[in-house]
Amino acid sequence: MKFLTSALVGLILFPFGSGLSQTPASALQAPSPQTTTASQDINQQLLEAAERGDKELVESLLAKGADKNAKNKEGSSVLRLAAARGYADLVDILLAAKADVNVKANNGETALIAAADEGHAEIVERLLKAAADPNATDEKGYTALMAAIKGDVREVEALLTAKADVNAKANDGGTALMFAAVQGRLVMVQRLLAAGADVNAKDKDARTALMYAAEGRTPCVTLVSAAKGEHAQGDYTDVVNALVAAGADPNVKTGSFTDVKCQLLSNGNLAVFPVKVKDWTALKAAKKGGHRDIVELLKKAGAKE
Repeated sequence: MKFLTSALVGLILFPFGSGLSQTPASALQAPSPQTTTASQDINQQLLEAAERGDKELVESLLAKGADKNAKNKEGSSVLRLAAARGYADLVDILLAAKADVNVKANNGETALIAAADEGHAEIVERLLKAAADPNATDEKGYTALMAAIKGDVREVEALLTAKADVNAKANDGGTALMFAAVQGRLVMVQRLLAAGADVNAKDKDARTALMYAAEGRTPCVTLVSAAKGEHAQGDYTDVVNALVAAGADPNVKTGSFTDVKCQLLSNGNLAVFPVKVKDWTALKAAKKGGHRDIVELLKKAGAKE
């Protein structure tokens, strides 16, 4: 999953009991190498068809007995591949075939997280309707709601309606509100606050959404964007206004943590240096980001030097 700050199982139940002793020995033997190879081949064909969006072939292979929950070497299931690529028709076919909607890839991602991360609102809605877990997390603790922040508000609405935890924290302590603040997504910030997001939640460095919004796009992100010819975007001043209005404390201080300093080299590469930071505040973040309007806004809200 693509996160934006400083940087987003099938269980086989075997029946126990008296029936086991009555099962013929031949039925308990391992499948022949030929049978295993044939099964692997048809499942590989299914995975490749799903990646291409080949609806007819997927239907044909499923009818021939291909495993609807087959995975590739990264642990991505057929459903996750189709969901990530936005193939709504294939998702419908796989859901109708009772594919496991909550199976995870090796990195912990589910089909729902993948669809949210890629901005496929229609598929997010379909997976939720099929009982996808809105609070499933990947290996970094990221949820579909966090992944959806950079996309369409329709995804966020669907996830919140499905009872996604608006205050869930990733392994680094980040919340969906912090994700929205980092990106300057005013509409997302407003929707999350309306859904009960904790405006003063802290991540593991004790940083808040207000600190992230006050800094705006970090120098590292700005440098990378400039190198790619992209323009910085984000309603950071409006986001700070919204957070302050919702009760964000402008005087929260962090302890010590390691931030990063970036320098764009002449060869186009980005050099990243660790920097120790202590007693970080939203006001300091705004000054670091060079946002004089946000500095004044925070001072009016009671921020202290």
